[in-house]
Amino acid sequence: MKNKKYLSTVIFIALLLLIIFNQIKYHNVPKSNDQNHSPSPVSSQQSRKSPHVSNAIFPDEARQTYALILNGGPFPYRQDGVTFYNREKRLPDMPRNYYREYTVKTPSAGDRGARRIVCGGKTPKKPDICYYTPDHYRTFTKIHHETFSAQ
Repeated sequence: MKNKKYLSTVIFIALLLLIIFNQIKYHNVPKSNDQNHSPSPVSSQQSRKSPHVSNAIFPDEARQTYALILNGGPFPYRQDGVTFYNREKRLPDMPRNYYREYTVKTPSAGDRGARRIVCGGKTPKKPDICYYTPDHYRTFTKIHHETFSAQ
């Protein structure tokens, strides 16, 4: 009888911890520390019907990476153009291999840094949609091609 009560208590605590972990993981998304130079994040729900976000707030390195994407490269990092799996489901759900990721250079970083552009579509040089993330996939801002490439 004592073992059943102990087992029930352990299972209850494990389930409670699982629920708390999921709440933290999916509802507590940290904000970027670089708020002066980063665009306002747009959730995947907002990005589908988002009003125009000013592209003037994107860093010059993002514009350079975007131009390379539209030209098909050459890209400075071998990881550029690999599949982005959208595991956290922060972008609209699409078939596997729809999204590709590209590095946006960060001058102060000793490695690739945290900034990326993620584009989706069948043809890499003509993406259907692109997003900028300043914080390694925590937040995304939709890139509006018309204003982004004109500046």
